[in-house]
Amino acid sequence: MYLESFDKYQMREQLEHYEGDHDLCAKALSWSELAQSHLNLAHLLLEEGLCKPSLIVAHMAVKAKLKQIYLQVAGMIPPEQWLFDDLVSHTREVTKINMETELFLNTLCFISEEDHLSFLDGMSQNHVVTMLQRLEEILASMNNQVMDMKVKVQLHM
Repeated sequence: MYLESFDKYQMREQLEHYEGDHDLCAKALSWSELAQSHLNLAHLLLEEGLCKPSLIVAHMAVKAKLKQIYLQVAGMIPPEQWLFDDLVSHTREVTKINMETELFLNTLCFISEEDHLSFLDGMSQNHVVTMLQRLEEILASMNNQVMDMKVKVQLHM
């Protein structure tokens, strides 16, 4: 998995050493943990042969990670009206993801929407495994880049 999950003790310890807004730090930590939980669930669903639900939950993991990155860089919670594209665009500017990665994330978003789930009908389990591996690599890369930056909300993982 791309990140180690936080337990309650680690979160409390992180907050005690954080000198900024504790609510923002707690929110960033919770989004980080949520992203990891979603990825873990995506793998469990895939092991059960549930490709569609696995990709839907993987998409949820990406959204949580993008929100965490926005919060860390901007020092505030992303605007409610922002769509997935807005979060990806912001992250692209911050983490310098390439166009292929952005296309992959947008494709994942597209096929995970209820109206487009029929695109997944012919997808093999091996294909979903490959997509999840790629997604974990992308999230780990983005996470590492943000950890190396000077951000407004720093998480030490």
